[in-house]
Amino acid sequence: LQALNGWADVFLKTPDQGLEDLTLKVAYNAGEYGKLLGVYHKFSSDAGSYDYGTELDLAYKYKITKGLGLLLKGAFYKGDDKVPGSPNAILANALDVTKYWIQLDYKFSGEL
Repeated sequence: LQALNGWADVFLKTPDQGLEDLTLKVAYNAGEYGKLLGVYHKFSSDAGSYDYGTELDLAYKYKITKGLGLLLKGAFYKGDDKVPGSPNAILANALDVTKYWIQLDYKFSGEL
């Protein structure tokens, strides 16, 4: 689900007024120091002129040893407090959401 509309999962259901997601993505490969990714979203409605809010998603991926990797992620959604309520509870999108992930993964070589 995190491939679209931000990692904070605020827009799992599209509002009745529609959803526009203006996205800016920046990636940097720091070689042996890992990889950085930043994604900025500005959410607004298709119909009407509602600003739903903005989100900043950040990720850092690092290879610790051969086969062992670390992934740190954060999602920071700032809802627009001026969004009016509607029958589909669009007001819930005005709440701020912050999420963090820490992940270790290991790739087996296939040789025993």
